[in-house]
Amino acid sequence: MEQIDKNFPFKKFRKMQYHLTRAQSSLLLQLRSGHIPLNAHLYRLKCADTDTCQACSTRRGASPAKEMVTHFLFDCTEYQYECHDLDKLLGCHNRDLEHIMSKQKYIRALLKYIGRTKRLKRSFGTITQQLDNDDA
Repeated sequence: MEQIDKNFPFKKFRKMQYHLTRAQSSLLLQLRSGHIPLNAHLYRLKCADTDTCQACSTRRGASPAKEMVTHFLFDCTEYQYECHDLDKLLGCHNRDLEHIMSKQKYIRALLKYIGRTKRLKRSFGTITQQLDNDDA
């Protein structure tokens, strides 16, 4: 968690939480801690048969990768279209999770990306609903 945000979970993040739904806040906390329903974590808990990314393992020619937070957010070939849009929004800090988690507008972009992938919809529901309402 320290590699993502040295100040976590103190004042700055708590202030940002006021602008998020409970599901969004929970998702960010789980991203920060790595305790999120991705296969690497689920496998450790003996809740999944494998720790590899199922989206990558079903793609032809793709080598199986551990489905960890960084893989899901930045490297998974299944979400390369959504990731491209995230990269454009984040600019030069597009792979720096500490920087992404430090600014409200980057957190919003990250949440929109996660919502568009639908990978965590089963656990968190539609996390972009509040963000879409704010944009309207």
